[in-house]
Amino acid sequence: MLEDRLQLMISHQLRRYLGNIKGIFIIMEASGTQENDFVEMREALRESIEALEGAVKEMEHELRANHSGR
Repeated sequence: MLEDRLQLMISHQLRRYLGNIKGIFIIMEASGTQENDFVEMREALRESIEALEGAVKEMEHELRANHSGR
């Protein structure tokens, strides 16, 4: 069922990547991050953003496939 697949995607993919992004910002704000640390965090942030974009696209694909299949 579409709703079940979307709930699974939201709970496992979107929330995980969003949690990564939020966690990086919390660390940066709390620690007074130095420039060399920022470079490492920036890469982790970029990876999480790209993964989040991919998860959103996958959800859009599921919705379109289900809608056109009616």
